[in-house]
Amino acid sequence: QIISAGCAAHAMLYAAFAQGLGAMWRTGTYAHDRTVWRGLGLGEQEELIGYLYLGQPGGRYPDAPARNPADFVERWS
Repeated sequence: QIISAGCAAHAMLYAAFAQGLGAMWRTGTYAHDRTVWRGLGLGEQEELIGYLYLGQPGGRYPDAPARNPADFVERWS
């Protein structure tokens, strides 16, 4: 079920991008905080796997560094 939830979140992330939205998947401290779980009304048998933030993209995305595939790809014969 956790993997299925992760796959669903991944699909929602790409659906958001396809609609022109900005999206970001986050996990970490708040996803595992019991106070946050109680605030969301989660039961003992439920689990929060992360947050999907959606919004309008803003600012500029930094250019990805140029990489040479030969630095990290090895061909096997």
